[in-house]
Amino acid sequence: MEGDMSLWTRGQDMWLRIKVWWVKNWALIRPGPEVRRGAVWGALAAAAATVVIGGLYLRTGFGYAFDFAFAILFAALCIPLVVLAVMLLLTILRKLPRLATGMIVGSCAVVMMLWGPPILGIPIAIVVGVVEGVLGATIATFVAGGFAQAALSKKILVSRLFLGGIAGNVYFLWLLAHAGSMDKIIAWKPPAESMPAKLAAENPSANGPYHVQKLLYGVGNDIRRAEYGASVAIKTHTVDASDFFKDFKGWRRWARKKYWGFDVDKLPLNARVWYPEGPGPFPLVLIVHGNHNLADFSDSGYAYLGELLASRGFILASIDENFINGGLFHDPPLKPGSAIRGWLLLEHLKLWKEWNQAAGNPFRGKVDLSRIALMGHSRGGEAAATAAAFNGIKYYPDDANIKFDYGFAIKAVVAIAPADGQYRPAEQDRWISDVSYLTLQGAHDADVSSFLGRPAVGPREVHPARTVV
Repeated sequence: MEGDMSLWTRGQDMWLRIKVWWVKNWALIRPGPEVRRGAVWGALAAAAATVVIGGLYLRTGFGYAFDFAFAILFAALCIPLVVLAVMLLLTILRKLPRLATGMIVGSCAVVMMLWGPPILGIPIAIVVGVVEGVLGATIATFVAGGFAQAALSKKILVSRLFLGGIAGNVYFLWLLAHAGSMDKIIAWKPPAESMPAKLAAENPSANGPYHVQKLLYGVGNDIRRAEYGASVAIKTHTVDASDFFKDFKGWRRWARKKYWGFDVDKLPLNARVWYPEGPGPFPLVLIVHGNHNLADFSDSGYAYLGELLASRGFILASIDENFINGGLFHDPPLKPGSAIRGWLLLEHLKLWKEWNQAAGNPFRGKVDLSRIALMGHSRGGEAAATAAAFNGIKYYPDDANIKFDYGFAIKAVVAIAPADGQYRPAEQDRWISDVSYLTLQGAHDADVSSFLGRPAVGPREVHPARTVV
């Protein structure tokens, strides 16, 4: 018992010593009004720099003038609102300088909001806010005068903080100017005895014997992309997806319509096509991109694959679904948006069926509709599997008022690093059957980091691989 009391007494004595030391030294380093002003200016400088960076990289699709105006307006509204909120909070707490703290926190909020998603923006805002606040506070201490007469401990502390702030800014500038680097991938070489025998086969990445032609088809009135304007080789029609988007309302829908020039009741059927010269018929491959900034168009990215497969005797169409993609102001509801990606593939197949029989169409008789493959990357990979699932049913699983009548001969689905579960038909697992299914997943994928393509086939027997096309 005496030992416990002695331990308690020693603890009290230690705490008293710490308290006395803190009270004594706090008077030497306590920040004055000039330090608070410097910290405010440092934080505001960080917010101003972030506004400039945000204006360059927001990519709303409405142009740099709009992006800069939005970033400036956001900062002009955010900082005063946060100031008021912090002053109100500190009126209750009455511990910290209200105006200065509000300005610093408001500036950090601008950095956080404009820098990116919370997982990135919050830590960046904290680090930038601390570094710039400290730098501003130390500069203000130097400028205010009286630093030469300050206590040695204060001089040392302020000097160290100043150098730390300078070093932090040098590092920030280096990060912004640096092109980035790639992590070295370990060159793992499996034992020779575990490797399969080499195939006596040609290089699959080499071009085939066919001469390749290219064309674009679309509605012909796109206001954002000249290639889908009046010069398209084949004019198509729009499709009405409004029944899928019954709950899509408000300013986000307005902003999307303002950007694209059409609403969800007039979605265009646009695509880039690579095809082999010759009488055919050739197997048909539709490929669709994943989610990305809607102002940074994705459908042209598969040109290399279109050239390759067309040279080997396939017709490949890269489907434009950029108008389903997200943006700062334009995100559609995730669930119907992911379902629409698959539904649009089937609507494109209806076009190809018509063209294969239409007199005067460049694809008349050239399409082997008994051999169709659907491909996609990321959300496009999920869309390919969704389309294969929709292909064999009569109603939209989430609304039986929407009828399906497809029944195409889809023989293969290829999902490249696909998403999964963003759309679940009637909240059930989406399984596909009676198709050859290939899914590829990169070990260093920075977005889809796990093997999400496996659930598409469900817990069922997987048949041995066989040649389809």
